[in-house]
Amino acid sequence: MAVLIAGAVAVSGSAIFVRESEVGPIATGVYRMALGLPLLVLWRAWEVRRNPAAARPPARPREWLVLVLCGALFAGDLAMWHLALGHTRIANAAFLVNMAPAFAAVGAYFVLQQPIGWRFLTGLAVAMAGAALLAGPSLGQGQMAGDLMALGGAGFWGAYVVAVAAVRRRFTTSQVMLWTAVFGSATLVPIALAAGEVLVPATLHGWIILLGLALIAHAGGQSCIAFALSRVPAAPASLILLGVPIPTVLMAWAILGEQPSWHQAVGGAIVLAGIGVAQRSRAGS
Repeated sequence: MAVLIAGAVAVSGSAIFVRESEVGPIATGVYRMALGLPLLVLWRAWEVRRNPAAARPPARPREWLVLVLCGALFAGDLAMWHLALGHTRIANAAFLVNMAPAFAAVGAYFVLQQPIGWRFLTGLAVAMAGAALLAGPSLGQGQMAGDLMALGGAGFWGAYVVAVAAVRRRFTTSQVMLWTAVFGSATLVPIALAAGEVLVPATLHGWIILLGLALIAHAGGQSCIAFALSRVPAAPASLILLGVPIPTVLMAWAILGEQPSWHQAVGGAIVLAGIGVAQRSRAGS
């Protein structure tokens, strides 16, 4: 659980990096995964050297298919999330993309046969009510396109959580992260080209932003999340990730000057309360 929380905090900074990026939103997603590949390759090599049994590669077409699916789902989440940040407030986007627990809980129930208890559902309802308050009264007012993009990202993210939880039964965290980055970046490259986005940063600052996004949010944060999903059921894990808007909003205040209002502060407290209730539950309780 501690690793999952650390990953959520690292991922929460992605909105700031995306807003500061000098390339297009889809291209930013490509760099986010591609620039983290060397670190993931080194991690994979270290893991294999430490435990030769971990060197097992995907052997069956179905295993490759699931890994490709993880990459494609994560790419879809990044594309929708990055696009949303350019069309709505950070708080709105952060709330809507974190509607993923609703998608993940349903997916975990049908795909992984993980039952959902009433206490978890109560915590989820409380946390999502707090997240709605966190987003503020401007939700959907003149920013509908961005809000819908963020909601689409939530669908991709919820499916990604379930897919990773399933594939972690066969592969190590480093394998999952490496192949997700490979297939995910390959998915986004043609989309960025077709959209005619700016593909190369114009300044050193632009490159530093992309490196920070790749190393902190993806290679660091997403790796922690993928590792934790091997030990925490998908539905409560996704609920923990619902708390990502809290550090996101605080970073937006400190760095971009988007000062949170009283309803955002109260909403953050309610989110944490909901997470606390849900974490006392067990699947099927």
